[in-house]
Amino acid sequence: MRMYKAAVRSREDNKILFIESEYPSKKAFAVGLRANGYKVNPAMIKQTVLFEYIVGYTNCSPEDWKLRVKDIPAWYLQEYQWNAARMLKGLLYRLYDSRKGE
Repeated sequence: MRMYKAAVRSREDNKILFIESEYPSKKAFAVGLRANGYKVNPAMIKQTVLFEYIVGYTNCSPEDWKLRVKDIPAWYLQEYQWNAARMLKGLLYRLYDSRKGE
């Protein structure tokens, strides 16, 4: 299972939303989004790390959406992993503190 993120449009009010979820494949994620009433462009469904790189460090041109995970610079992957570890550590501390009061 991998984390995927997508830019989709709501069918009700046509607003662009960013949705992230864990699915076994990109196709399964697209099917799930469509089943929930979203308009999906398959080119804008990416693994979370790649999606965040494209949105944060490129100008989101059509060429940028053709990038693959192996095209991401090493410095960004290291930064992404460091931030993920830091967030996990913070969640564990909060969980520990909430149980300490019981």
